[in-house]
Amino acid sequence: MKKNIYFLFTFGLSIIVSTNTLAILSENHVLPIEMEGQFLGVETCGSSECHGSAERWRNATVLMKERLIWNSSRHASAYDSLKSELGRKITRNLGLPNGENVKQCLSCHSTYVPNSQRGERFSLTDGVTCESCHGPGGNFLSTHVYPSSTHEKNLSAGMTPTSEPDYRANLCLSCHQANKKNQFKHAFYGAGHPRLRFELETYSENLPYHYRYDSDYERRKGLVNGVQSWLIGQVLSTIQTLDYLEEAITQAKFIPELASFECFSCHQNINKPYSRKNSSFEFGTPSVYSGNLLMIKAIASTFPNSKSKRLKQLIDELMLPVSQKQETLTLIKEIRFLVQRLKFEAPYEEYRHIGPKLIKNIVKYANQETEISYGKAEMIAMSLSSLITSASGQGYLKSGSENVYEKSLDSLYTAVSNSMNFKEKRFKNTLKTLQAKL
Repeated sequence: MKKNIYFLFTFGLSIIVSTNTLAILSENHVLPIEMEGQFLGVETCGSSECHGSAERWRNATVLMKERLIWNSSRHASAYDSLKSELGRKITRNLGLPNGENVKQCLSCHSTYVPNSQRGERFSLTDGVTCESCHGPGGNFLSTHVYPSSTHEKNLSAGMTPTSEPDYRANLCLSCHQANKKNQFKHAFYGAGHPRLRFELETYSENLPYHYRYDSDYERRKGLVNGVQSWLIGQVLSTIQTLDYLEEAITQAKFIPELASFECFSCHQNINKPYSRKNSSFEFGTPSVYSGNLLMIKAIASTFPNSKSKRLKQLIDELMLPVSQKQETLTLIKEIRFLVQRLKFEAPYEEYRHIGPKLIKNIVKYANQETEISYGKAEMIAMSLSSLITSASGQGYLKSGSENVYEKSLDSLYTAVSNSMNFKEKRFKNTLKTLQAKL
């Protein structure tokens, strides 16, 4: 189970986020690999004299051993995975000689930038590096090495604002979710590529920590707010899913691009008779992936407005198996319009209730589902883990209840540990038990 020690609020901080504004910011944010400037490579940024130092510098505001921590991350081995047995199998199935020379693969498995922007020590083989997230080091190298350096000066020089949840969500989603920038196809799944799934707070917390939350971090970059990160991640992920889905359906003559649909609407484990259960819907009729949409229903109930009921009704309609093309497009447009106008706002005295309310609403709507697909179950488990851990860290859950929640989360994660062994009944029973305890 993921642990999140730091989840902080202070008097006067408010959660007032217009997702319409967030959507605009998201569109205006330039990804690091789209920026101008020289990419210097890991050997420059992570040398023993800089972020590869074995010991922390005197008076340094960061750990200075970021490269050593990055070495243990999956980002560091992203390029190597293209050369693995699975990587070779996927590229063969796609009819490609290898993935090391294909832009579609390299754009997420490396820091893929034009040759003219690659410094002398830059190498694609380093995988997803510091500059994949923080931007071309040539822009801010001379700025952030001086004692007079500040976070604001680094940002002004071109370092990306990864501490801001909306930027980080947009950045992570560009690889970890099929969207209009990452044109991930159903054919890649058919070739054997692992299924993309993403929840911002879970993925942020599970990265090897190459920074430390402390008073200095707060002073330079602001408070860490796990619930806010979760909210922003869900909204932006939903909007991008709807955008990509709309594009796929609009461009299709017959069958749309299926990357944004529920895998197990059509795929079942034929080796396990119990998985071929009688469905309330006709088997083989695809429905859109609805993990984020279920979370939006919980958010709309936690922060209700005059359109909340309408939004939840439309989501229920879209979550049914796809039928008419024009009806589906109309649903997508209206849902996106309402999601973009959600606002997360509450008076300060209500802050302590936001996490627990979201938890209860997620469990409530999950228990109302006739069927819970594996992908949807994963999103439920990740979201509950993020929110329960955050609320527990704040002390906003009842005393002594942490063990109860931890056992429930462990059970949920066990149920989704393997897609071919997913036990929907066990997952639902755990949710019912959790709802009773909430």
